[in-house]
Amino acid sequence: MLLELRTYRLRAHSMFDAQLYRDKAEVEEWRGRGPLTTLTTRLKAAGLMTEDDFQRLLREADAEVEAAAGFAAAAEWESVEDLARHVHAEVAS
Repeated sequence: MLLELRTYRLRAHSMFDAQLYRDKAEVEEWRGRGPLTTLTTRLKAAGLMTEDDFQRLLREADAEVEAAAGFAAAAEWESVEDLARHVHAEVAS
């Protein structure tokens, strides 16, 4: 079985990326084609999900991401000695 999944990066590469290289209309078009948007639209149309259900799931997902980001921000920094560990293969003698 082969799955081809076409994805699109909705956010900038970093907080310093002004995204001047792509049209805002293009980003919005892709946002509407995203898997969460298309799935929830179909579920709502089939009567399997309400807008309230969707908003609750969205709040829960946002809370989970915020908790993970907070955990990462509170973690200790990697030691300088370990930064390059496992980046390159070790050469056997």
